[in-house]
Amino acid sequence: MTILDQTPGDVLVGDVDTPELASWGSRVVAALLDSAILTGTAYLVDGRLQGVSWWLSFSQDDTVPVGRTVVVTLALLLLLQAFTGATPGKRLVGIQVVHEGTGRPVGVLRTLGRQVAHVLDAICYIGYLRPLWNERRRTLADSAAATDVVRGRPGPRVRGIDVWTAASAVVCAAGVGFSVGGTTGSDAGGSFACTGTQAEEAGVELVDLRWWTSGSTPRLGVTRDAQPADDLSVTWTFAQDVVPPDGTVLSTTVASDDGAFRVTRTGTVQNGALVGEVGVSNLADDWSIRVPADAVAGVGPHWRWTASLTPPGTTTEVCPVERTSSTRTGG
Repeated sequence: MTILDQTPGDVLVGDVDTPELASWGSRVVAALLDSAILTGTAYLVDGRLQGVSWWLSFSQDDTVPVGRTVVVTLALLLLLQAFTGATPGKRLVGIQVVHEGTGRPVGVLRTLGRQVAHVLDAICYIGYLRPLWNERRRTLADSAAATDVVRGRPGPRVRGIDVWTAASAVVCAAGVGFSVGGTTGSDAGGSFACTGTQAEEAGVELVDLRWWTSGSTPRLGVTRDAQPADDLSVTWTFAQDVVPPDGTVLSTTVASDDGAFRVTRTGTVQNGALVGEVGVSNLADDWSIRVPADAVAGVGPHWRWTASLTPPGTTTEVCPVERTSSTRTGG
């Protein structure tokens, strides 16, 4: 017997002689429940609003690193499966992972190997669909690890109550509750006209403020704020054939309502081009200033941001534009 075959000898799982194989649908439900546990953990601890799948991929473009707590939670789920045969999701739907030859939990090494092998299953999702036609209802990872997924949920009972399943139900319910909820999002901005004599003299027509939608989500009474995934951009539009004179200052400021947070980025026109101050990057050739999302990560849910143009030799800002955060309801 190799080390991969060594499993806890005191944990019996199901009927070894005539195991009832788990249905594909029950496996899908179990995976969704386990993913909900990871998503709920990410929401509570890391403030992540995206969903986390059972194999640690993400339902949306990943802009926030995987939190350490999520990795630890995944490790705990895998340990439960290694030593008892089931994660909370699997136990709740009544299925478990066992060795094809012994009918027992497969231990740590084989569980980890099986999890890594899920990479094969994820290719075009063919491996995850394979139980629909495979005789033993196996994914590619099951075949690689010599495991079966069977019906059953053994565990200690207290006064006739299956305490493991009851605990799994609580954990899964919390995971689902912290994974699903409506969202509120901040306005992504818009274009604002410049009016008045000074604006006409400077040749500026529009200021375009863009902060791609961030938001917040309340779940089970706990609210987490999302940070903008894309850069804030401020773009000045000038009348046809108008080029700002050298020395013109273009600036933008993001500040929290309480004044505790403030970030300012400035560009100056030199030789007909916009040049940034030291430490400022991503100044485009279209009279735009971009502020990286991570630079404004601490602004909080209530903020205001301004953009202005100041001609050379003056102290008066031309076309100052201010935008205060607003909210909208989303699904």
